[in-house]
Amino acid sequence: VLDAYRRREKTPKNKIPGVNKERLFFHDLINHTHGVNLFLNHKIATSKGLTPQEVKNIYDEIRLMQSLIKDHYGYGHKNLVNTYDYVPFEFAKKGIYALIRTFLPENKVRCEFSFEGFLSSDSHENYSCLVHYPSFHRILTNLVKNISETRSTRVRFIFSYDEEGLRLEVKNRFISLANERDALEKKLSHIILEGDQRSRGLDESGFGIESVNSLCEKEGGRFQFGLEGEEWVSRVFLPRPMSESADLKKAA
Repeated sequence: VLDAYRRREKTPKNKIPGVNKERLFFHDLINHTHGVNLFLNHKIATSKGLTPQEVKNIYDEIRLMQSLIKDHYGYGHKNLVNTYDYVPFEFAKKGIYALIRTFLPENKVRCEFSFEGFLSSDSHENYSCLVHYPSFHRILTNLVKNISETRSTRVRFIFSYDEEGLRLEVKNRFISLANERDALEKKLSHIILEGDQRSRGLDESGFGIESVNSLCEKEGGRFQFGLEGEEWVSRVFLPRPMSESADLKKAA
């Protein structure tokens, strides 16, 4: 599968076979609203109202949605104020747990988190560790939603930041992986090499994979994934913004 990905990686930007950027954005936007609906449905099911903090969380989700739309289309609007672009990782981190727990409930999935490099608690680096928030959020949402659909019971998230940028590694194990391994690898090879949802039956997880790859390319990064032993591993790299990278070299 990884070899298939490397061959697929040579496809020119904005020319993903069979899947255009508008279709991927539509997919990701629906993912975002689906996450909000999951939260609201839980509140309805438990007959509980929203606390002031939860209202603020919904407000922030709407602002983030506006940021995704603004980033995708590149248009301005008088009501588009305080949208997100490049933000410190610590800011993005605030929404990580909420996003993950929306799709991977704590009572069903054991999630482990590691923060390494400049992100570790004992790091003495003073750099802001910027990330492009719209792209980062869309990438993480796709990865987490795909994991939720595999019925994994344990997931490991490893976030790291160094002089080059942000690295994310996600590891999860499928239920009945041994029985489904061959079929899964064959399906993923079709997704990577063909990308035609009509002739190959590309489902929503396929769109998510294509979207993550496209977003990483857009930011000058890379995306790798595949089965390693009994785990499904996804690796994302997003480079440090050029201006901050230049500042770092000057400081050195």
